[in-house]
Amino acid sequence: MALEVILPGDEGAINTVAEWVAAQDFERVLDVGGLEKPLRPATHVIDLYPYHGRRVDEGRGPLPERFTADTWWIRDINETPWPFPDGRFDFVWCCQVVEDIRDPVAACKEMMRVGKAGFISTVHRSYESHVTQYDGVVGYHHHRWLVEADPENEALIFTWKSPILHTRPALRPPHYRQWLLNIRWDDRFDVYERFTGGDQGQYAELREYLTRWNQ
Repeated sequence: MALEVILPGDEGAINTVAEWVAAQDFERVLDVGGLEKPLRPATHVIDLYPYHGRRVDEGRGPLPERFTADTWWIRDINETPWPFPDGRFDFVWCCQVVEDIRDPVAACKEMMRVGKAGFISTVHRSYESHVTQYDGVVGYHHHRWLVEADPENEALIFTWKSPILHTRPALRPPHYRQWLLNIRWDDRFDVYERFTGGDQGQYAELREYLTRWNQ
């Protein structure tokens, strides 16, 4: 069981891992949600959208693409189990997806079920908590979750992105520390949602994050 945060938290680190995957002798590699920037060394892709809609020009890793239309599975990744047996893949890749979907905990558990190791890239919580959009919206409009890694306890933690963040500047960090949270995992890691409850619970959790951010 292992969870490792890869620095720096930027696109360069993602591309480095993509090149590393391409250089390995992996028999099967799964890309989870690979429509926008598919992992070219992946042998299989699972995504809600079809093969012909993928961004070929935005792919990661060297050409040619290993996956084909026949190994592109059109599925809602929130719905489990996925159509693969346990331990099917040598490596599972998931880039800029878990912050968007309605059940990232279930998706992460499926990654661990079907894969032996993998990579997850998401938006760092400090960036998602900061005003980065031109219209003053905190984080990205379409993101549902604030994501943190706890390498000491080998855990990935999802906290619902409360609308309170948009209206209470005092509950946001004064600046962000990095853009992306890039994670390598082997075998298993812990994953859970941090439940905040109603308004008071959300306020308390946001204050608690600021305390941790300032430490």
